[in-house]
Parts: sequence; structure tokens; C-alpha cells
Amino acid sequence: MKKLIIIFILAGCFNQAFAQLNSKNREGGLFSIEIGPNQMFYNNGDFNRWTTVNYNIIEKNLTGFLATLSYTDKHLGGGFSIGYNSPLTNYMAYFGYKLTGRYTAISSWLNLQFGELSARFKNIAPVNYQLTDDEIGQKMELHYNAAYIGISSKNYINSLHWNIKVGKEKIPVNAGFYASLGFTPFARNWRYGYYSYKDNDTTFVNRKVGTIPKMSKVYGSAGFFVAF
Repeated sequence: MKKLIIIFILAGCFNQAFAQLNSKNREGGLFSIEIGPNQMFYNNGDFNRWTTVNYNIIEKNLTGFLATLSYTDKHLGGGFSIGYNSPLTNYMAYFGYKLTGRYTAISSWLNLQFGELSARFKNIAPVNYQLTDDEIGQKMELHYNAAYIGISSKNYINSLHWNIKVGKEKIPVNAGFYASLGFTPFARNWRYGYYSYKDNDTTFVNRKVGTIPKMSKVYGSAGFFVAF
């Protein structure tokens, strides 16, 4: 194990390649898929009190994952990410600008994010909700949706860049870490309903519910990633 760690460190020190480089060790013009663990931070106090009083449960904030399709150039970058931290799912698009020069220990990007946070619950329902005739006998679900805007710092560790050989081709590998802070300043909606399947078309038939406390308005997240 110690030998593997030493080899890994030496490879990072003597590779003379920097993060966001392609397989030819050239900067810019790189598409990559990034994946890694993600931890979100938020205050769901009102919602947790509601679930505790009515259902004797608290929806736990669990460590999840974040997968990103990204593009980086010499100075600009962007991408699309999908993350899951039970009970929340997030869909984000982002674009940003590189803050650091090429020959630095860490290459940092400042990004603007926009997207949606959502959650699905099958174990809770609006209190005293009266089912309509078409809802009786259906598998009802409670959905939450909120528009999201935020900023993030994505940081590539420049010594952790190497190429994996696959036949005659090379796949560039980069690694790094990130942190973000965002808000849901617009409408935050609860909807209760069921899925209808007709003619290969799936529709969530629902009604808006206003009796459940909204989830957090401010969100933070952090994690690390490996990019291929």
C-alpha cells in the first residue's frame, strides 16, 4: 500500500501536466465526465418538525453523488450536472471563468449555477387531504420543486493529472474538489398526485398543496471528483 502511494505521488510530481489538460497535455478544449461524492448542507427545521409531529420521522440528509458533463477551455468553462442527496435531486447548468494561471498548484474556476431542486416522497402525504374520485386507488406521491441559483468554486489539483492508455488512445484523468452556495428565491411548490401511463406517455397528475412547510431556502454543498 505504501509503495502504491509513493508511486502515485511521484507520478503527480513528475508528470509535468496540469489539470484540465487533454491527452496531448495541451490546455483547453476538453470535454470530460466528472463523478464523485457530494454532501449538501441546509436547514429543514420547519419541514422536519412537520414530519415529526405528523409521521414521527425525520428525512435524513445523506451523502450522495454528483455527476457532471463539463467543457473547459483556457479561460472559460461550463457544463451540466445531476446530483442526488436523499431526499433531494438537483439538476444544474453552469458556466464560469478561470481565476488562476496555468502553472499553479491548484486551478480554480468561479461558476454561476442555475437549475432545479426536487424531492419525491412516498412515505408521507398532506394531512387531512381529501382524495378525488380519480385519485382513489392510485399510488400517490408527494413532490417538491424549487428553482435554484448559486455560485460554485471548482478546483483542480494540478499534480493529480495523468493519462490512461487504452490501446493506441489516451484518456486524460483529472481530480479536484468543489464547494457551492445557492438559494431558492422563487416559487417553492409541493404537489401531490400520481403517475398516469397512456400510449407510451407518462404524466404526473397532481394538485398543488399549500399546507406543508417549505424546504430550506439556502443550500451549500461540497465534495471531490475524478474527471475522465
